[in-house]
Amino acid sequence: MYNQLTTNYMDVLRDPSSHPSRPDAERSFTNDISVRIASGELDKEECFQIRRNVFVSELGVPFECDQDQCDDIAVHYLAIYYGRPIATVRLVDKGDGVGKIGKLAVLQEHRKHGIATDLMWYVMGAGFRSFHTLVIDSPIECIPFFEKLGFETDGEMALVFGVWHTRMYVRR
Repeated sequence: MYNQLTTNYMDVLRDPSSHPSRPDAERSFTNDISVRIASGELDKEECFQIRRNVFVSELGVPFECDQDQCDDIAVHYLAIYYGRPIATVRLVDKGDGVGKIGKLAVLQEHRKHGIATDLMWYVMGAGFRSFHTLVIDSPIECIPFFEKLGFETDGEMALVFGVWHTRMYVRR
């Protein structure tokens, strides 16, 4: 289904200047999938719709808890497959050189193809252009996924909407 590239994404983390710098830059990770910053209200609504499908419909997160005040200040990213948005993630400036990645969501029919990994590498590369530390609040079952991306856990856990999470971080 997806034709993966052999790009060394670690190059972006080692040298953030190799990451696309224009806000409208789009990066192809496969022959069929590209990632871009969500620009405009239509793109942001696509992000919110993907999140509602994953978090509200699949995981049972209350509708009113999916969107929050950080959505207004976040940079939202979309993964596009043949013109159709299929995944999203956001990056929020938390101050003091820290960026928080959150709301990573991939539509169910597109999971297990490396899309979340590609999307994370993209947002990490973008994040390290502005921040020295990136954090994410990971569900416990997702810890191995984020560890493969270089994140470490701080060991503390919190119950969020009935799911145990831990704070994870990666430094440039």
